[in-house]
Amino acid sequence: MRKHISFSELKVWAECAFKHKLVYIDKIKEFKGSEHTAFGTAMHYVCENIFDQKSNLSTMFQQKFLDELTLLKQNEVDLNKKLISEMR
Repeated sequence: MRKHISFSELKVWAECAFKHKLVYIDKIKEFKGSEHTAFGTAMHYVCENIFDQKSNLSTMFQQKFLDELTLLKQNEVDLNKKLISEMR
């Protein structure tokens, strides 16, 4: 059992436990994300902002999901367009 956890590792775990598993346990190098992480990030964002009465939750999700997909494209991640369509 390791005795030291870096701040960045703790930050990744706080962001998403599954991402922590991929990066720190499975040792997948340069994990840039996927359609699934984009969807999860958008869902987390909506849940964190659910009490913001000024925003429509569906619109909030769609915009955050689009933002995450844009970042993945910029990082040259191959995306499954059919899956993305189903997730929307």
